[in-house]
Amino acid sequence: MKSVLKEVGNHKIEIHENYTFNHKANLNQYKQLFEELRKSGHLRAHSFSDITWHLYCPIKKKDMRLNFSVGKYNSFTSSLKSFVLLRRKSGIKPSTIKNDLWKLKKVITSTDGLRNEEVVKEYFLNKGITEGTYRICETLVRYLNFNPLPIKKLVTEIFEGLRYPVNKNRELPPFPDVLTFNDCVNRYFAEYSMEETLKFYPIFLWWTITNIIPLRPIEFLRIKVDCLDIRTDGSFWITIPRYKRESTSLDEVSWEQSILIDDKVYQMIKNYALRLEILNIKTEFLVPPLHLINERNRVSWSQGTGSVNQEVFYAFLMHFYEEVVEDKYGEFHHHKITPGDTRHFAIINLFLQGFNVLTIARLSGHEQITSPSNYFTHATHYATSFVYRLAQRKTEEDISSSMSDGLIGLNDKRVRRAQMDIDSDKDTENWRRVDYGFCKDIENFPNNCVEDCRLCQEHYVFKPHVNEWNEGIQWLENYSNELENHITDTLNIMAMVSTDTYESLKGIEKINENESKSLAVQLFKYLDHKAMVDARILEEQLENE
Repeated sequence: MKSVLKEVGNHKIEIHENYTFNHKANLNQYKQLFEELRKSGHLRAHSFSDITWHLYCPIKKKDMRLNFSVGKYNSFTSSLKSFVLLRRKSGIKPSTIKNDLWKLKKVITSTDGLRNEEVVKEYFLNKGITEGTYRICETLVRYLNFNPLPIKKLVTEIFEGLRYPVNKNRELPPFPDVLTFNDCVNRYFAEYSMEETLKFYPIFLWWTITNIIPLRPIEFLRIKVDCLDIRTDGSFWITIPRYKRESTSLDEVSWEQSILIDDKVYQMIKNYALRLEILNIKTEFLVPPLHLINERNRVSWSQGTGSVNQEVFYAFLMHFYEEVVEDKYGEFHHHKITPGDTRHFAIINLFLQGFNVLTIARLSGHEQITSPSNYFTHATHYATSFVYRLAQRKTEEDISSSMSDGLIGLNDKRVRRAQMDIDSDKDTENWRRVDYGFCKDIENFPNNCVEDCRLCQEHYVFKPHVNEWNEGIQWLENYSNELENHITDTLNIMAMVSTDTYESLKGIEKINENESKSLAVQLFKYLDHKAMVDARILEEQLENE
């Protein structure tokens, strides 16, 4: 059992106590611990002997049901109950305890009560070397340290032979789908009044706030309705709750953090809170019990508590997908965004904006980000999708047309169409011929020129001679590829800076955050330039179909 004796800032003194189960000698102490947790409201059951217990989860705001029935192996019941009590006393989350209890029951019943070494060997051999096998064996070793059985030595040897599972990148939805969802959210809350969108306004709050500040779903759902503050210098601040991933006590380990926000976010939250007040909706939290603002009959949003839990908010988000994203805007996504995804989007955005790891860790509510390279893997996909969508928007704004398939592969028909356009355009007689097109800026040429004609949106017109048309398209694509290489190189440098790998390279000095921000500015310049060039290629494809 682990507990904290003293904690000051980032320093803490922990006590680790080892317990060994003895049914005859010390069962009473676990019954006393049972009564302690029951009287304090952390556990619900009539007596220690009940087969079913309910552990209250302060984070999820609900009970976790534990069933200790192990069939013909019920001799394990008392030790399993005692093991559960010690783990909860040391701060292990009820959801983790429930999952670990299921693993122990499964391995006990699948190995004939952990009595035969050969049966236990075969069990783990058949499961193979996977993360799941490692987790089951890890839990079993922990249990056998508490309740020593003859099989303990063998299980420990098996566990030592397993490899620790490598942390994988979180599976995020495809970023084109993320950007489409973003469009739907912004359109819906811009096209309709607050009165019409009130039932879904928590979705707008969640999407806006958690894409700026890396928040866990529980942290967003526990933001107080009176979270805003204007300081004497006129700056706007929001106070948010923070929860530690791991606790060393029965209660949640939490604290509050104030973060600077802009006036738009401040006004959005303030207007919503004012609307709730006008409607006489009494709520402690920014997201009120959803049944107060949502009249949906098919699903009841009422929980009987003052706060919304994560499962209900997830169902609420899926309802928004159904009614708004799909029914109103005709967008159907197989991989939908979950409430926890936006925390990762926010961290990716902070990386792309040039914030260092320590700043991002502080804004994320923990001491350090252990695997920033994971976020850069996603950042590369994010940047690529961002360019593609930006190019699409530029094209749609210019020619009011829908997206077609692909960027390359223009056929002879399109070449002939391009030549017809040139022949019919009398204005070209007054324009200056430049690479694969014309410059319309006659009076101030070259004073208004940018670094490359392919980036000029105002004056450059792509209209090559018919026999140079394929070369012109290749010219555009070459520059697009060159910009893509610049984007990749810049992202790699930003990754190197943020993960401190530059310290191992000779001749490279430490780059401070201001220089990191400069890299971020350069990155978004490349992103915008590539979008311009890709939009021009898209426009040519659409116009010459």
